[in-house]
Amino acid sequence: MKRNQSTGFFNFKLGSLFLTALTDGHVYVKRIRPVQKPESTAKEIEDTLRSSAVDKVLMESFVPVDVVDGALNMLVVQKDDKVILIDTGFGYMGNAEVSLPENLMMMPGIVRKAGKLLENLLDAGITADDITDIVLTHAHIDHLGGILDPAGKEVFRNAAIHMSRVEYDFWTSQQPDFSNSRAIDNMPSVQLARYTFEKVKHKLNFFIDGDVLFDCMQAIIAPGHTPGQAMLNIFSDGEELIRSGLVDAVIIATPHYQHTTLGIAALKQGVHAMVEKPISSHKADAERLVAAHKKFPKIVFRSEKVRMTGAKSMEITGTLELHGVTRPVVLTGAFNGGYAGMPEASASLSA
Repeated sequence: MKRNQSTGFFNFKLGSLFLTALTDGHVYVKRIRPVQKPESTAKEIEDTLRSSAVDKVLMESFVPVDVVDGALNMLVVQKDDKVILIDTGFGYMGNAEVSLPENLMMMPGIVRKAGKLLENLLDAGITADDITDIVLTHAHIDHLGGILDPAGKEVFRNAAIHMSRVEYDFWTSQQPDFSNSRAIDNMPSVQLARYTFEKVKHKLNFFIDGDVLFDCMQAIIAPGHTPGQAMLNIFSDGEELIRSGLVDAVIIATPHYQHTTLGIAALKQGVHAMVEKPISSHKADAERLVAAHKKFPKIVFRSEKVRMTGAKSMEITGTLELHGVTRPVVLTGAFNGGYAGMPEASASLSA
């Protein structure tokens, strides 16, 4: 792993996490108008009267007035033995010389100069085989295009793929609802998503709104751009997540030696907590945790013998939500099952 920077990547730290931002290149869109009105013809785009005020602001910011530069940036998060890639860029389809189905870009006037992710990963000292996990924020071409090569083979052979259950269900449904879309034709995007998902179906794992992945990022479903688009809040550890103010309750199903510190952090923050049994690794730690609860009697705290599988976590968080606890999260460990919808055999979260 290189610690220096280059034009293709930038390294930085977030607490104990090591992060690398990388460019996949650019797409250039003919003026701003096609994004707002994708059904425009080429002549209509050319004839559109631009706002002189907008042009002035663009020029003062040293930004071209004739094209919009759509920079494509990915992020790698390294935590312990995990190398997590957030989105995969265009892949080979970022090359302008590669012919794509009509309307796959969903708007006219786009020039592709992308597909640079792999070479910039290498420049940063990361190979495709180093990637252990991929998190897809949504299923458009510039986010999932790098998963497969031109022959339909997996580019990141060792990586599990994680995505929103809502997003997957939308793109694979019999008739996806595009009634709010202004794109001319969405079917090429549907076909690309379905083709990709079919090729990697053995690697797919699903999360729901509020799930914590790898004990360093929380998924927040933000429908709009797509129905299941996910935003990710990234944290350096479970205690930081507890202190963030984003959660009302935690289910602690981590390795036993972490139960005490996470439980006490939750109680001090006023966050309800359920700890998977055994409550702690040692009697003294268990007594510390129980004593901490006595200082905060209004906070619900319990320890329960339960196998925190995906189905069980959904059951418990659903019950909490019914009782007004609207932001529960599950902190799980590498040998304690997975987050909602994730097969136990491939669980990979730690706290």
